[in-house]
Amino acid sequence: MKIAFAGYNGFIGSSFIKTYPDYNYKYLSRELLYSEPEKLAGAIEGADVVISLTGYPIIKRWTAKNRSLIRKSRIEVNRNLAKAIQSGPHKPELFISASAIGIYNNTGIHQETSTGYGSGFMSDVVKDWEESTSNIRDVTGVAYLRTGMVLGNGGGAFPILKKTTKTGLG
Repeated sequence: MKIAFAGYNGFIGSSFIKTYPDYNYKYLSRELLYSEPEKLAGAIEGADVVISLTGYPIIKRWTAKNRSLIRKSRIEVNRNLAKAIQSGPHKPELFISASAIGIYNNTGIHQETSTGYGSGFMSDVVKDWEESTSNIRDVTGVAYLRTGMVLGNGGGAFPILKKTTKTGLG
C-alpha cells in the first residue's frame, strides 16, 4: 500500500511509521504542502491513502500569532491536499485527517455521530479543519481522527504532565 503522508514527523505520525514500517511511504514536506496544487497533486499521484497529521502545537500560549499558525497549519494544508486530490487523475481510496475532540461541547457523552458542537476558538478551528476537506467526500473516502490528549513516553502531553506531577503541581 502506498501512503502519502503529511505530518509524518510529529508524535502520532512517527509512532505510526514505527508501528507500520512496511508500507510504501511518500513523505510530504512542509514546503510541498504549501506549494501549488498541481505540484502537490504530482507528489500524491498513485497513493492509495493520503494521511494528514499536520498542525502547529496547541499546547503553546494562544497569542494572535500562534492562533493564526494553529489555523493555517491545519486548514490551509488540508485545503491544499483536497485541491490536489480533486485535480489529480488518480484518486486515493481514503483521505485520513487529524482532527480533535475539541469540536464537541462540554456537556454529555459524545461519539463520532454527535452533533453537540462547542463554541470558541478550538471548536471553530476543528469545524473549519474538517470542513476544509468536505469537497472531496464525493471522490474519495474521508475519515477524521478526532483525538483528545495524546499521551506516550516519547512525546505527546505525557512528558509535560510527568514533569508537573514530579514538581508537586499535578
